[in-house]
Amino acid sequence: MFHVVRVAVTFSVIVICLQFASPVAYGDDGEFNWLRDETWRLFQAGKYKEMERLAIRMRQLAEGPLADQPALTAGALGRQSLSLNGQGRYAEAEALCKRGASDS
Repeated sequence: MFHVVRVAVTFSVIVICLQFASPVAYGDDGEFNWLRDETWRLFQAGKYKEMERLAIRMRQLAEGPLADQPALTAGALGRQSLSLNGQGRYAEAEALCKRGASDS
């Protein structure tokens, strides 16, 4: 029973986060766009630990020099959440995903 609940929660987190983490180009920030594309590639390859490192940098940019664009922060939080979820860190992923949803 616990496994079924965990799978349902995981699926819900992924569906919600994909809404904020989809591969859409944002402005002219080359580093942010590269990070967006690279994290998506790593997600598709199942390389979640590598993805997390890049998603953290993506989030730093979104919350720093690009803070005037809230959609970027939501996208970065979504990417980081997906990386955590892929590593089985479900509670952390869900918290970031909820924050991304509330920030957008």
